[in-house]
Amino acid sequence: MLNEALIEYQKAVNLDASIIDVHLKCGDIYIKMKDLEKAEASFQKVAVISPNNPELMVSLFNLYRLQEIFDKAIKIGEEILSSQPENIEIHKTLKDIYVRSERYQDAMKELEILSNLIPTDSEVLNELAQRYELHGESEKAFTVYQKLNKLQPDNMKVIFCLGKYTCLLGNYEKGIEYLKRSISSVSDELQSYGHLLLAYSSLKLNKHYQATHEISQVSALYDDNLSDGERKIYAETFYEIGNEYFRKKELHSATHYLRIAIKYNPNDKNIQNCIDNTQKISSEINRKLRKKYILIGSISIFLIIIFSLAWYIAHGKIEVSVKPSEGTSVYVDGELIPNISNQHTLGDYFSSSLFIGTHKVTIENARYKVWDTIINVDLQKTTKLNIKLNPKYGSFRVMSNPEDADVYVDGQLMGKTPLFINKIQVGKYNLNLKLRFYAQSNSSIEVNDTVNGKIYFDLSRGSAELILHDSENWIRVFKVGDEEKHQDRSPVHFTVTAGERVPIWYRFINDIDWKYAGSLVLETGETKSIDIYSTGISKGVFKLK
Repeated sequence: MLNEALIEYQKAVNLDASIIDVHLKCGDIYIKMKDLEKAEASFQKVAVISPNNPELMVSLFNLYRLQEIFDKAIKIGEEILSSQPENIEIHKTLKDIYVRSERYQDAMKELEILSNLIPTDSEVLNELAQRYELHGESEKAFTVYQKLNKLQPDNMKVIFCLGKYTCLLGNYEKGIEYLKRSISSVSDELQSYGHLLLAYSSLKLNKHYQATHEISQVSALYDDNLSDGERKIYAETFYEIGNEYFRKKELHSATHYLRIAIKYNPNDKNIQNCIDNTQKISSEINRKLRKKYILIGSISIFLIIIFSLAWYIAHGKIEVSVKPSEGTSVYVDGELIPNISNQHTLGDYFSSSLFIGTHKVTIENARYKVWDTIINVDLQKTTKLNIKLNPKYGSFRVMSNPEDADVYVDGQLMGKTPLFINKIQVGKYNLNLKLRFYAQSNSSIEVNDTVNGKIYFDLSRGSAELILHDSENWIRVFKVGDEEKHQDRSPVHFTVTAGERVPIWYRFINDIDWKYAGSLVLETGETKSIDIYSTGISKGVFKLK
């Protein structure tokens, strides 16, 4: 159909080459046929006749965008907006071009304009709020989330963000209200951050018990992508909790939280001084204990023997069963202990003899959250732990041109592009995109729990094979599209674009007139074999082998 329309428009051009509309329509057809060079040639003919034609400007803008000649597309898009400042589609397309050109400030300006032109478009507002967050503009982000909340009053992600910025801007009680309402509905990573904000706000309101409860549900990530402001909040919150334990003389817990705090803010002298004081007091206590043991050991040989026996029995062990065990490491007081199990899903780990008292058990696996606890070891007893690790989750976005392609993750259909996969366990996955009439695209992505990934597919049209043959050897020349081949007593092969209707023509070797045999559409990868034989003077007939 496109070829037939193009032929008619070309006839009109031959009659009158000054008809602007015909050149524009030819250019549009060439774009649909993916022949961008000919499309540009048609538009340049219009430029000679009417260089400032508004339709020409839009056509060139879209052409350069498809060619990914972004500097020219941007220049023309800005010229269009100078005369059509309320053209929403141009603003949206120009914004996307700015993003692909990594001109993020310009993209943000376009989003701000769009938010004024279409103030009820939640997609625009969401993207604008995220841009403000990336640039650390908290008050602007908060204002946009307020607008989104009016449009989507039940959107828990929006309510969570309102709570976040309400806390950061100093309204702690209102921020706590927002966060408690939404925290159970967001991702694990955001839940951890939400509990930290609740702990931070509780400290500001002098509710230390509530702050301690909330901080116990925070996973320490030490994420490089945290802003300076977020790092300061993390450090301040963990410091205040650690300092509270220090005042209570619970030195082990104090050291634990203070060490987390210093990782978020390594240059904070107050935190480092508090850690030094805690370690100093702990060292003094240990020194006094050692002195006491030496004094007792020097009393007599008998007491030495008794003490040696007591020392022997004053030990216990720790047995840890972990699921899953593959890729898992178990540490007791920072020392790796071995896995003695032959099972793949359940790991049995045994420590060496441990002195009675408290010991820290830490379990690590790259795909799961770190698990740790403090346990008490009793005389000549084995303390058993049965642990099931909680997985880490991440997310990523899959985009394609054109859209609406089926997305398969490790062979499982997940949806159609554009697709945001919000909660998937961290790891490496194989991606396959399938769209009718397009070649299948394959890739892989490494998902982690700290950064949202994004992968873009530029799909290309698939191809098919068409085999033509005249069993009676009357027809000597075939033509498919613009390509012609001689039969020469054997089938002829044509490679055609999948999804496009293919016209088939034939003629005898000594004729000059082509005869139309029909047309058909082939699927990607399809091979179609057809006999065409003459049924008279005018036309041929399809006959499938």
